[in-house]
Amino acid sequence: MKMIKLKPPRLKHTVLFAIILVGVKLLYTYITTDTLMKNHPLPYEDGGFNSGKQPHVSNSHMCQTATCVKQPHVSKMWIIVQIHNQESLDKFVKSSCHHDHHFAVAMVTESSITSSLTVGSVCKILGNTDLKPYVGLLTADAPKRLLAYLYAIKHGAEKILDLHHVSSNVSAVLDGFVLEPVFTGLVDISNEPVVNVYRHFGQPYVLPYGIKSNGNSNQYNLCEMECPSIQYSLLGKGKITGQIIGEKRYRNLLIEFDENAPRVVLSRGTISHVSSGAILYNRNSFWALFIPASHQTVSSYAIRDFVAQSLIQYIRGYSCYHVNSITSYDDIDKLSLPIGEESEHLFDILKVVSTFKCKEAINICLINLYEQLEKMKLLNTSSALKIWLAALMKVDYSFQSVKVNHPKPICDGKEMTKVTFHPNYKPIPGQAISDANVKRNNVLNSLFTLTCNGITKSPINSNFNTPWTNFDILLVVSFNWPKYKDIPYLEAMYRGVFKNIVYCGTGSPSAKELNGLNITFISYDLRGGRLAYGCVIMAIEMGYKVNGYFHISDDVAVSPWIIQKYPRGRIWYNGGAYPGPDILWDAKLGVMCRAKPKYKCDLKKKIRWIHYPGNRDALIKTYQLIHSGQLNRSDVQLCSDNLKKTASGNTTGWYYDTGDLYYIPRHLAHSFAYIASLFLQENVYLEITSPAVLLCLRDPDNKEATQLLNGRHFWGSYGNLYEKLSFLDKHDYFHTAKLSGIIDQKEKDTIKYFCGFVSKTYNSSLLKI
Repeated sequence: MKMIKLKPPRLKHTVLFAIILVGVKLLYTYITTDTLMKNHPLPYEDGGFNSGKQPHVSNSHMCQTATCVKQPHVSKMWIIVQIHNQESLDKFVKSSCHHDHHFAVAMVTESSITSSLTVGSVCKILGNTDLKPYVGLLTADAPKRLLAYLYAIKHGAEKILDLHHVSSNVSAVLDGFVLEPVFTGLVDISNEPVVNVYRHFGQPYVLPYGIKSNGNSNQYNLCEMECPSIQYSLLGKGKITGQIIGEKRYRNLLIEFDENAPRVVLSRGTISHVSSGAILYNRNSFWALFIPASHQTVSSYAIRDFVAQSLIQYIRGYSCYHVNSITSYDDIDKLSLPIGEESEHLFDILKVVSTFKCKEAINICLINLYEQLEKMKLLNTSSALKIWLAALMKVDYSFQSVKVNHPKPICDGKEMTKVTFHPNYKPIPGQAISDANVKRNNVLNSLFTLTCNGITKSPINSNFNTPWTNFDILLVVSFNWPKYKDIPYLEAMYRGVFKNIVYCGTGSPSAKELNGLNITFISYDLRGGRLAYGCVIMAIEMGYKVNGYFHISDDVAVSPWIIQKYPRGRIWYNGGAYPGPDILWDAKLGVMCRAKPKYKCDLKKKIRWIHYPGNRDALIKTYQLIHSGQLNRSDVQLCSDNLKKTASGNTTGWYYDTGDLYYIPRHLAHSFAYIASLFLQENVYLEITSPAVLLCLRDPDNKEATQLLNGRHFWGSYGNLYEKLSFLDKHDYFHTAKLSGIIDQKEKDTIKYFCGFVSKTYNSSLLKI
């Protein structure tokens, strides 16, 4: 073949081509940068309050991509707080304006109030000059807060936190809100058009203002979903506007909620209202910030909530609620409202809102709804609403079109788990103990009397209210086999110590098996030795606000005083099933995994694999994924490094031990859930998975961060349960502990020890803290 010799290009052509290439590149850069600046404005060093600039974000949290995938919320969060007096202003400035926050705070004050303090780089007092461009966009009597919303939207807000209390710093207020694009949580499936959210948080006899229904079935789906459109934060303990069932007035109530209860998402189209001092709006729901005029301020905010929750379903949105640890308001006035004309008026509005159907863009639906309310002489704010919507468009806000006429359930088409959830029920104002606790105590007393008649005195007196420990630990009890008759006995053994208990297994216990007890149960149909750690994953993903997760199998007996002995920031783990090395520190993967030499720990060798042959291939796939670097997570990389170190560089080493007992502190919980899910998707057996994940999570340079529990595994026919239970007098746990001898009333010695054990756990005089 004849070679064709190419002529070199002439110099003038080369120069001309280079000029054209540079010009095109510059034009592309200009267009791209202009587009990105409009959609993703960059932070500025001066704090972000000069015209058109965005709040400063520290470099350690800056996203490395234009779409801000890692931290979508960091420079887009705006907090609006209205402050009414000098003392509150100075207090708020001191607590919230001098830290390296990743949000902007706009403070709305009366014109006569100024702060003598430096407000810092993240805060700004919005003065007349700042709000002047927006004054002409609204009516003269529009709340000043609405002007602040427009200011934040114009300055790039993607989220707005509407803050109504100033008693705590902003970081504390933000605790509990979902800021990630995707999260896993509980979805209420009561299928009621209106629900009382207070039930979910331990107050079933208190109704929010404007809510008549007390519906809530305690039934939930657990699934993954997108960030909620609107989120409400309730105080752990503080003042709310509400009504105690049976009373004839609304009043300010000093009320306590279950601070450990997980957040709850309402099904699309379900409406509620709560006394909330902090509400977080995503950008797709900024239209819902409109405050309708009403005779009572509480009515205005109730109507705003009703309208928002009715309409967000049409943009595939939903609302979410959680309890914050904040315990008081500063700025709520005393209130006593009769349940009369004003209340009935609000109920009528709720009836209309809850049945309204939307088929157009969300702004058109809003106008139609308010005009309908105006025709029925229930409201007279449609003109103000239209002005608000026009103002939103002038600050570059776009409205969403309706996506579906009949919104699908939130968990539709996704993997979901059925959950029955009961909170720690709190006494209503004026009572010392909740009715639910009285009922539970009566059930356990009856059980104790039936089982222990003539052996020892009933341990639970009428004054018993809460467990004698104040440690916020979730006890997770997994059932490999559905022996749910054991649950009342486990309640008697542990409820006096652990105020938060979740049971988990296949199917669900019957009412007869529970004997009238209200429990939290995860229905998780998974067999083959994977259910136990699968249950822990589900319990973590439920979102309990606790300090740690303590897992035991139903046939493990634990000394209830264990939680007093050991730091709750450590990993706790059981000793080996057989006498041998410490599974987290002394075991050498790839050498030996159990006392018997025939069980070698090397995936390269096709040895006799425990329980079922598929474990070898399943574990190889899991290890390959962990070591591949594809997951781009720091906890997975740490897992890979730890496994390699433990196996002396051998990436195919493994270890086998029991997975019946361990404790995961809060700061490691989500890493545990994620890494364990990698094993679960390949169906790796629990007694391989549990020690492997604990190895992944431990700090290899800090043995003090782990705690080996002092216990023993009894195999075969080693004595009866009485002999094993007595082992707990000086030890932390034992396995196996079958309760059938107690339930069948066949083992008298076992019953005697059980009765003494329960008496000890409920005797508060034994608490030594």
